[in-house]
Order: sequence, then C-alpha cells, then structure tokens
Amino acid sequence: MKNIDSALDLARLFGQFRELIFQNKERITIIAANAVLASLLERIFEKGKATDGSKIGKYDTKEIWISIPVDGVSNSGLKRIGKPKGKPKKAKETKSTMYFPKGYKEFKDKTGRQSNKVNLYLTGDLFLSIKVGKNGDANVIGIVGEEEKRKAEGNEKRFGKDIFSLSNKEKQLYFRTINKEVQKLFKQIFQ
Repeated sequence: MKNIDSALDLARLFGQFRELIFQNKERITIIAANAVLASLLERIFEKGKATDGSKIGKYDTKEIWISIPVDGVSNSGLKRIGKPKGKPKKAKETKSTMYFPKGYKEFKDKTGRQSNKVNLYLTGDLFLSIKVGKNGDANVIGIVGEEEKRKAEGNEKRFGKDIFSLSNKEKQLYFRTINKEVQKLFKQIFQ
C-alpha cells in the first residue's frame, strides 16, 4: 500500500485514479461488452435459451418443402424429392425442393445438426453477425446486416419470445466485468 501522509496525498492519488479510469474507459467497456457477447452467444446458440431463460422453443414437425441446395449447409444426403403420391406411393424427383414429412426438425437431423432444442444455428451467418461495435461514442452489441436482423426478428416473432435482448444475468456480467477492470486500475494506483 502506498504511503499516504496527508489528505493532499490521498487527493492526488484519487486524481490519478480518476485519470486512469478516463484513459481506460474505452478498453474497459470493450472488455465488458465482449464478455457479455460471449455469454449471449452461448445462451442462444448453445443452450437454446431466450432472454428470460426459457427454452426458445421446439422445431416444427409439420411437413415442409425446402429449397435444395441450402447455402452454407452440407447438402450430402439431401435429394430433390417431392411428397410421395399415387399407388403405391412413390416420391418423384423435383427441380428444386426436398420434402420433409417430419418438418424442420427432420431437415436439421438430415443435415447433421442437433434438433432436440432450438438453437437458431444452421449456417452460422446469424451467429457471426452478432458483434461488438460502436453506436456514437458507446460500445454496443448488435446484429450486423439487414438479412440477419430480419432473421432475428423473424425468430422472435415465430417463437413469440424476446431472444436477442440482454438477459438480467448478462447485464449483471457487464457491470461485474467493469468493476473487476476498475479494481485492477485501483490496485495500480494504491499498491
């Protein structure tokens, strides 16, 4: 601990501390925003949780036709085959779609993706579009790209849940991270 002999010494040290915080404000908020970003991405894309901590939802099991090929997805094992018709029921090759009688859940299974929980991860584009950036002077977390913003909004509408807002835990993480970084600066001045 630094030797503090007078109120003037203490005031000088606090002035240095205040200046050090001001000089490191950008770095500290970027560190905190990146900690929150990692937590947000894990919550949505690994754990499949909405902002309130509940499951995002379940994959639809109603029949669906999907255009093949799907960009960013391994299309091996996917064939342009329609819904079986006639007697005996036979599926015919189609020009551009594949029929999945068990819905989007079956599509996720056939493309090698997990399907037991909604995690909004197919091609990785939405995941990669969520970044720390600037909005004026503030460091913020946002979705980059209009198509990815539409995907996010569409998923929130589809599942009827707030998914991409910060959870209370993520907000607390932001302030805890800032506090830890400020404590490090405090130690630089006062030890």
